[in-house]
This record gives sequence, structure tokens and C-alpha cells, in this order.
Amino acid sequence: MQEKRKDKNGTESLLSLKMFFGKLKKYFRFWLIATLIIALLNVGYTFGVKVFTGNVETVVNFSFDGIESGIDPNGNKFDVNEMKSKEILQESVDELGLKVSADKIANHISIDGIVPEDVIDRITAYNSMFASETVDTSRYIQDTSYYPTQYKITIECREAGLSQKESADLLNKITEKYYTVFYNTYGYNTSLESAVKSIDYKEYDYIEAVDVFNASLSSLQNYIKELASGDKTRFRAENGYTFADISASIDTVKSEDLDWISSYILLNNVTRDKKTLIENYKFKIEELKRSRTIAEETINSINESIEVYEKNAILIFNNSTDGVNAEINHSSDTYDSLITQKLSAQTTYSSCDENIKRYEDRIKSLESGSSDASDIEVVESQFENIAAKIDSLLNIANETAEEYYEKNYLDNAYSVITPASSSLLRTAVSSVKSAAGNIVMFELILTALYFTFSAVTCFVKIPESSGVKRKKTKKK
Repeated sequence: MQEKRKDKNGTESLLSLKMFFGKLKKYFRFWLIATLIIALLNVGYTFGVKVFTGNVETVVNFSFDGIESGIDPNGNKFDVNEMKSKEILQESVDELGLKVSADKIANHISIDGIVPEDVIDRITAYNSMFASETVDTSRYIQDTSYYPTQYKITIECREAGLSQKESADLLNKITEKYYTVFYNTYGYNTSLESAVKSIDYKEYDYIEAVDVFNASLSSLQNYIKELASGDKTRFRAENGYTFADISASIDTVKSEDLDWISSYILLNNVTRDKKTLIENYKFKIEELKRSRTIAEETINSINESIEVYEKNAILIFNNSTDGVNAEINHSSDTYDSLITQKLSAQTTYSSCDENIKRYEDRIKSLESGSSDASDIEVVESQFENIAAKIDSLLNIANETAEEYYEKNYLDNAYSVITPASSSLLRTAVSSVKSAAGNIVMFELILTALYFTFSAVTCFVKIPESSGVKRKKTKKK
């Protein structure tokens, strides 16, 4: 298909689709060469900047419930800058044997969130929250807020006084250290395990050691039950245990082993130091008596307040015309508070009274009898067995909880996407990725010029006196 137009000089412009594609083909090699030059210049420039500025970087990813709202697994505000905390940096520097200050390095490490372009477009597309007459503040903040899930960690090698290789090793060590910190903070409660193991039952008298074991096992069981309440998959670890299995094992140790040894100690008056234990009981009795007296005085005081307290009265007017009013008593918050305080004081009084009688009975029993060497041997042997069982339970709980957090609750919650590297190949690949955006932009501009130039050159000037013969129609 062709279109002819005459200009002012009597020439014609001929635009041909076939000619247009011909022009594209004619100038294609020039476009291709220019394309390659632009790509090489952009990659070369980016590569040069990365090499001469000496920056090394790594990319990490977070994936857990709440990160999209800036919340950590414990429900608090998430702070990614913990990755370059003084403790992590110092440990990393020490392990690598670097002769630099951790404080100096911290000033030259930046952690930047990676925000997708479509998110930026969405946020910037919103008008001011005050532009409309009705303002939904919470909705506005929700729609114009974004919390990154990926972060780029960059270290300025030259400013930090490190080579590129040392910088790469340091970044990889930091991300490795943070993995441990992350799962210790949001995963298994290692502090609970340490607290249980730090208690030496040999520092206590036998009957007191039973109470210590009971308290430790109760703390561990409460933690296991808390994990089980959040487990929707009935998680079973590679060791074969579920949280329910561990809790049942704890119940067995408490109800069988500890109850038996407690009864044996009390029945046979087994003690490390009878005199010291009796004095300890007497001291506890005095403390409990003081607490019981305070509780008793509190109860009497509250009773007096309740007796003189006048409940609020309100009048409710009947809808009928007989003018009868109905008066009801209304329990105020003050009155309810008095009742609550009285019940609490009564509970304290009863508990103190019960423990006083228990310690008095123990004193009488200790004063009336004594144990022999065989009884002590039985108790010591049983305590060793109980301590071994508790250590085993702690190890099982540790393994199960850690595996649960890493493979279930916090599965892939923290991972390193791109490890730091100082190799030229990695730098070249990184340069290509970084330059891709500029390359695409320049290539689009070049392609537009290429098509425009090809179209313009399709307008060919054809003079009428050029020898082209035209047939004339004869008039009849």
C-alpha cells in the first residue's frame, strides 16, 4: 500500500510499508552496534565504581508473621540494625583475627531495605491525607506504609580499613552470627535451660532439693505447654518426641520420682544437717506468722469498711402513673474492690496458717527421730537418678524446641540470599544486575530513535520532470 502527496515544488512524497521495513533492515547493524556499546559502557561504569569504591554487599531475607508490618516474632518492633550490634561485630572481628575496631567498622556498614518499584508507585500515587473532607487516618497509614522483608548490607571497605576479601569474610561472619542471635532471641528459650542447669541440688538439704526440682520442672513444663498451644501441626521432632510426650514425661518424674523421695525423706527424717534445718524451719515459721498477722489485720480492716459502707442507691421511675418508685442496690466498683481484697487476704492467711502447721510438724518429727547412713545412701542415689532424668528431659526439650522453631514456627524466617564475595566474577555479575535498569532505559530511547529515523528516511522526493511518463486521457 502506498500513499502519494504533492508538495509545494510539485514533487511527491512516497511512504511505503515495504520501504519502511527495508530501512529498518538497512540501519539494523548500526542500531545493534550502538546497543552493545551502551550496554558495555553502563556495565563497565558500574563495574569500575564497585571495584574502585571497594564496597562489598550481601542480601538477607526475613520471612515470618508480622515482618510485613515491622513486627518481630515476639510482637515487638523489629530492628534490623541488631545485625550490626557491638556484640556481633566484636565477636566477628575477634574470630577472623582482624586488626580493626568494631566501633569503626559499625560506622561504615549500612543496612538498607529493598523496596520494589511497584510499592513505591503505589505509595506515591496517594494524595495527601488532608486532601479530602473525610480522612481515614488508619487506612491512609496502612496504604502508604511498607516494611521491607529483604535488606542489603553494605560495607565500605576502604573507609573501614579492610580489603575486599576481609570485608566479604566479615559480612558473611556477621550474617552467620546473627542467625544464632535471631533463633536464640525468637526461638528456643535457652535462658530457661541455663537457669535449670545452674541450680545444684547438693547445695540444699534433701527436702528443700525436692522443692527445687519441682520448681524447675514446673517452669520447663509451662514453657513446653506454651509451645504446644501454638503448634497446630502436632509437631514431632526427629528424636521422636512431641510436646505432649515431653510434658507427660515431666509429670511422671514429678508424680513418681519426686513424690516417692519426698515421702521417704519425711518418713525417715533424712537430712544433711538436722540442727540447721530445724533452725531454718523456725525462721520460716516466724516469717509466716508475721505475714499471717498482716493478713488478719487486713481482713478485719476490710470487714469494718464493708460494714460501714453504704451501697449506692438509684431510683428507677415506673412508667405507670401511680408514682411508685423502685429502689435497688447498685454494687459499686469500690465495694467490689473491697470484696476482692478481702478474698485475697483470706487466701494469704490460710496459706500462711497451713505452712506454719506443716513446718511445726516437721520440726517435731526431726526432733523425735533421726536417719541412718543407709537412708542417706538411698536418698543420694535417688537424687542422682532424678538429676540425670531432668538433664535428659532438658536435652530432649532443647532438641525438640529448636527443631520446631527452625523447621516449623520460624521456617526460613531468616536466610542469606546473596552471600558477600570479593571475586571479580561476582562483582561483574553484580554490576550487570545493577546496570540493568539504566541499560533498559537507554535501549528504549535508542530504539525509539531507530524507528523514528527509519520512518523519516522513507519519505522519498520524486520530481515530475524525472522522466516518469504519465498517460493522458484523451477527450472523446
